[in-house]
Amino acid sequence: MSRDEASLLCHPPSARGFALPELLVATALSVLLAGALLAAIHPSNEAFLRMPGVTDLHQRARAAAEVLASRLLGACGAGRAGSRNPLGVDVPCLFPYGLGSLGDARPGAWFPGTLSVLTGLPGTVPAFLAAALGPSEMTAELDSLRCPAASAACGIREGDALVLLGPGGRWELVRAVLVSAPRVTLARRGPSAGRTFPAGSAVIAVDAASFHTQGASADDPPQLRRHDGVASSLPLLDHVVSMDVRFFGESAPPEVARDGTSTSYGPAPPPVDVDDPDDSWPAGENCVFARVDGALAGRLAALAGNPVGLAELTPAMLADGPWCPEPSSRARFDADLLRVRRVRVSIRLEAGPAALRGIGPLFQRAGTSSSALRLVPDREVTFEVVPRGAGGGR
Repeated sequence: MSRDEASLLCHPPSARGFALPELLVATALSVLLAGALLAAIHPSNEAFLRMPGVTDLHQRARAAAEVLASRLLGACGAGRAGSRNPLGVDVPCLFPYGLGSLGDARPGAWFPGTLSVLTGLPGTVPAFLAAALGPSEMTAELDSLRCPAASAACGIREGDALVLLGPGGRWELVRAVLVSAPRVTLARRGPSAGRTFPAGSAVIAVDAASFHTQGASADDPPQLRRHDGVASSLPLLDHVVSMDVRFFGESAPPEVARDGTSTSYGPAPPPVDVDDPDDSWPAGENCVFARVDGALAGRLAALAGNPVGLAELTPAMLADGPWCPEPSSRARFDADLLRVRRVRVSIRLEAGPAALRGIGPLFQRAGTSSSALRLVPDREVTFEVVPRGAGGGR
């Protein structure tokens, strides 16, 4: 064994550790890497918490649009084959206010967050009165000879909402409480017309629905609700903070066909020598037609329309008359509602959890979120619908 080998056996080299500067550098690098990893993970975590709110908001916006669009598309109803459906022609089927107990029709009423729709029920449009129905009478006798053979009451059932429709735009919303064909016992759902409905007046079974928004309460969030005009008000969707409804209608005034029995829109006027004692219009006239030098002329003004002949019907236009069937009727409506051919609806919805809402113009109701990465702004959906039955389907 050499001297050097013996020296190594007697004095082995000690294991060398990290110096303090090296340890500090390694620790600093580890902290930096951990910080970078956490910075990348934190936004992903916030986005993970935000995505369910975004998805839920999208689904509710789609559901609200589908519910209202489908109801608007079927507004008025088509009626039976071979029969004339007066809904949307002689009386409106769309209103910017509630019907029945939700809010009686009244002059100048306009609520941007409310839309009422009358839709004729298939197979029951229209029945006709066999005898006159006075203002205080609530038992209607139907002309069973004009009903289908299988139904002496023209398909009307107990509980159905009915529209009584007389000459000159005279109308009333009632309910069938007892059906014993050909008689139907009625109860009022809206304001009384206060006028007699003569024999031959239409009786139309309808689905009457008023859609409106309701602000938040201690127990419920803001909601889109459906009212049946009597007592039932049911929530359709939560966290709907606003709804705005705009109407667009015929820019041209109404016209009477050559046969004198049909119109472009609005109830047909009576013959020139016939005066309805229940209204205040002169002989041969009604709420939409006057006679000038013996010739018929529409009472509604011509409007500046777009290329397809439609003009926006502003709240002011629906508050100035002429009133149908006449100004003194409690069940009156502005004749401009008969022009409606297109409806534009804008609905604004918010995220459900307050933790996903903040403050500022993106939120109609402030929330509690403290992180900009978790915010889900309100969503507004706007769509337009052309009701198929409005104006008789024109």
